[in-house]
Amino acid sequence: MTEIEILLRKLEPLIPERVKKWRKTLDFANPELRDLVHRQILHTAHSVLGDYQKKLLLSLPPEKIAKGNLHLGTVIYEQPKWQFALSKNELNQNLSIFGRSGAGKTNVVFHILKQLVSQKIPFLFLDWKRTARHLLPLFSDNVEVFTPGRNLSPFPFNPLIVPSGLEKSVYLNQVVDVLASAYVLGEGAKSIVHKALIASFKKEKAPSFKTVLEAIESMQTKERATGWKLTAKRAIESVAASFKSVDAEAQEQFTKSLLKQNTIIELDGLSQSAKKFLIPLLCSWVYSVQMTNQNREQLQFVVVFEEAHHVLYRQEHRSSETLMNQLLRQGRELGIGCIVVEQHPHLISSAALGNCYTTICLNQKDPTDINKAAGLSLVHDSDKHHFSMLPVGQGIVKLQDRFRQPFLLQFPLVDVTKGVMTDSVLKEYIKNAKSFRERRFFTQDLASNSRERKITASVDKRRFFLNDIGMENSPFQLLEDVVQFPEDGLNKRYKRLKLSAENGHAFKKKLLEMNLVTQGSVKTGKTSKLVLSPTTNAKKLLLGTEGIDGRASLQHEYWKKWCAKIFESFGYFTQFEWLRTAGDNSGRMDVLAWKASESVKSIALEIETGKSDVVSNVKRDLLEGMQKVVVVATDEKAYQKVEQALNSAGLLMPGIVEIILRNSFDDFHLLTRHVPNLQKEIFSGDVIRLLKDIVQFPDDGVFARYQRLGFDTKKGNRLKNLLIENSLVEPQKVQSGNAFILLLQLTDTAKKLLSQCEEKSGTIRDKATEMIPSRKRLGRREWLAAGVPQPDTCIEMLQDSTDVVSRVRNDLAEGYKKIVVVVPDKKILEKVREELSEIGLLKRIRVLVSGQF
Repeated sequence: MTEIEILLRKLEPLIPERVKKWRKTLDFANPELRDLVHRQILHTAHSVLGDYQKKLLLSLPPEKIAKGNLHLGTVIYEQPKWQFALSKNELNQNLSIFGRSGAGKTNVVFHILKQLVSQKIPFLFLDWKRTARHLLPLFSDNVEVFTPGRNLSPFPFNPLIVPSGLEKSVYLNQVVDVLASAYVLGEGAKSIVHKALIASFKKEKAPSFKTVLEAIESMQTKERATGWKLTAKRAIESVAASFKSVDAEAQEQFTKSLLKQNTIIELDGLSQSAKKFLIPLLCSWVYSVQMTNQNREQLQFVVVFEEAHHVLYRQEHRSSETLMNQLLRQGRELGIGCIVVEQHPHLISSAALGNCYTTICLNQKDPTDINKAAGLSLVHDSDKHHFSMLPVGQGIVKLQDRFRQPFLLQFPLVDVTKGVMTDSVLKEYIKNAKSFRERRFFTQDLASNSRERKITASVDKRRFFLNDIGMENSPFQLLEDVVQFPEDGLNKRYKRLKLSAENGHAFKKKLLEMNLVTQGSVKTGKTSKLVLSPTTNAKKLLLGTEGIDGRASLQHEYWKKWCAKIFESFGYFTQFEWLRTAGDNSGRMDVLAWKASESVKSIALEIETGKSDVVSNVKRDLLEGMQKVVVVATDEKAYQKVEQALNSAGLLMPGIVEIILRNSFDDFHLLTRHVPNLQKEIFSGDVIRLLKDIVQFPDDGVFARYQRLGFDTKKGNRLKNLLIENSLVEPQKVQSGNAFILLLQLTDTAKKLLSQCEEKSGTIRDKATEMIPSRKRLGRREWLAAGVPQPDTCIEMLQDSTDVVSRVRNDLAEGYKKIVVVVPDKKILEKVREELSEIGLLKRIRVLVSGQF
């Protein structure tokens, strides 16, 4: 592939029409013209892509085909583009994740598992390093944990029991084959084990390993077979210590329950050989039980294989297919999807690699792994060095269908607290789990005031359940109160939480014993007050991290995490500290929230304590293209300060920018609704006419108004509901004879709006004329104050390409639907188009030469 062809591929997603013309020209051009086109391509590549040789630009899957059921991450091509998700059918065809230690493999798995839980798709996580237990606080559904080889939570599984539906001879061959592979047995030792198993099954329907050992001991062998017998005995003795005896019926019921629940099996208590022995036979049982299910080729169960090279290793000289490769190949038909997680892709068998529909390659270091990852992803040799330069959390994704080119993804960080779920905490979790279905989650129940409302249990699936830390609800409320009101003394806390001094001191003592708070005395004049401060352990518990941003207060970080959990409980994905890209030094938004079904990142959350520049933050969020900005005030004082600042700046816009007091999420769906045309309609002439009609004829019903104004019922009701939603009118039913009529009464807000319209009507032309020379914009509030509807179209008259990007972004932020840029000549037109194309805005903007206009 030539350098020009590589450049055309990199430019095609950004300027497809120009690339198409270049290719057509190159097909028929003479050498002189071809050289000119090559120079133009090189010049364009440098202007659009910059130093393209150092950038990873693979391909850009179209936005319309990037949607699915299971969100993966954000597509990156020069800059973040849109969200990408897998379908359930694609996960049913298996997924492989490769990357060095620390590259983010487990984070990707956690991100997928969270969605599986929310979509009620059970999973089995075969955990080699005790990492999956840290996910337990994030799950509202039940998760069962087993620790084979350890007494913490024994694993009730006997690999020697034959699953129903499978012939005994077939299963015994599988057991012998897997045992020989795990413990490196020769043909002689395999023969000894096989004979011992047959003898054991003649004695018992569900033999134990002890029975098998006795059968080996009782065998009469010749001298040359003594070594085989010792080897077989050694293998059986080694594996016998890891598994408990259980009857066949109980094991079948247990396996059926695995297929209906979320399960984590911690394998670190087993030897390496015992792990290799258990996993294939457990999967064989799962496969056999699932065979009875009549549904086919629909994702019903997911198995996660960590350190997959132990069970899916490459065996170049093996003539027969291993059991695991066979199960991986056949599981799709039964609805069993597999997630293969491995550091070294070159160690995985070709059969396993060939049966994975989706491949995700994160950062790699070993040259052999880099070459293998490049081959799996179809990354060109000129780009494969990027595998060793990928940042943590980014990976190259390759699908086998839908979109067949590799592309770069940024995976969201799953915020887990490692180290909190110790064995003692896990023991309490298991102890309090009844029938795998009962978990006691707590809900936050803060004191209500004039603006605060309690959060219902359906909204607040809080992160940590009580059994993890052995706490009742009230001590945790006291801990939360310490975070929310850091300067208050004990008496004020107890009064706010309605605690007696005796109970309050008991709860405080418990927090001190658990090292969640410290206490100290603070002088207040002639007296002093006792104050509590949260410890590092409390921060980890409440925030889910090792610490917090040094630039932010604990109160700010606490409410940031808390609000994100509310959105996640309603199916949103969240990302903390999202970097804004619109403009220089745009900073970061506190929380970004979106849904996998949405192609844009829709909601920005800004947590305000009253100490930051809220006006600047909201403006930057709007310039970033957010459909909605929700400002969450942490207390009453902050609410009043933020409300005043946003109102003065003209940024309190219903449906686009809203401010709420902390934990006032009871009407979540109303808060997060998207009303893209709300601003246009609320300032429209029809709304003003309807409001004026209410003033002129206060006693008329709505249908009389519709007829007088020329509105049909559908349009009239839509405008009426719009006024009610935005608190401009209040409906009132009044009896008239035998019927009722609906009257509309103006609110103070509506009266103020009409007053502004009367005072400033007719001044819009003068105001526009004044602002054109100074290049200012008429924003939504200016149009509203002038008493006329905001136009759809904004026209920018430019003499050069300077500041065209910032001007266009400002126009979009002000709500203009159409923007026309008029320039003096074609040379400037090309420059403007290139700049707008570079940031992905060319399709939304029309650029004309003044003569054409």
